[in-house]
Amino acid sequence: MDLSTQTSNVKLLLGLTRVATLEQLKKYDLTEAVSVLGLPIRGPVTCKTRTTQPDSLVDLTFVALEAKWLNSPRRDLMHYAGLSELLCLTEAEDGAEWHLVDLKGREPGRMPDAEIIFPRSVRRHDIFVEFDAGYSRDAVTDKLRAAARSGYSRVLWACSIHGRLSTIASIADTLQRTAQLEGVERLEVVWVDFWSLRDTYSGRPRCHKPNRVTREYPPRLT
Repeated sequence: MDLSTQTSNVKLLLGLTRVATLEQLKKYDLTEAVSVLGLPIRGPVTCKTRTTQPDSLVDLTFVALEAKWLNSPRRDLMHYAGLSELLCLTEAEDGAEWHLVDLKGREPGRMPDAEIIFPRSVRRHDIFVEFDAGYSRDAVTDKLRAAARSGYSRVLWACSIHGRLSTIASIADTLQRTAQLEGVERLEVVWVDFWSLRDTYSGRPRCHKPNRVTREYPPRLT
């Protein structure tokens, strides 16, 4: 990747998600742009990347376009980095715009971490975007219900715990069967690794865990 493309990609990514880790930028061959742009860096910061796994402590270095975002609590830094990884793994759709949701003054449990918004001229199918480093079952349920109540028809759920993808999908299936996800037509759960220099599950033929789980929920007949 040439340097011009690197710098454009880094500016675009950090402009949308605020923070990424130097480790994930290395994975995507974007670190030269960090040096050329003279971007602010914070680290190493010891982070628990999966809140339910005590052995998931990793020293991470965070990068941003603006130094003020690097003063965020480490929980927020990891949220931003998880969303950055999700954005890297998500294919862009025509007309779609990614927006972080400012939770200040709102009820956090009812709002997504980000939204993917489509033009008003298109039938509404905006996407509720969430990063999950180890939510409780009740928290997952509340978030999914909130997505339905708020009128989103799609949910894009990033998870840093590889084994939880099917669990999130199962919770959503139960809610859908009991008419608690009215209007939600699609759920996509994606494993995001923002701390490794490579895909740690590649080249492991005995590992059959998926990196992405998708559910399609047809509209209910009335």
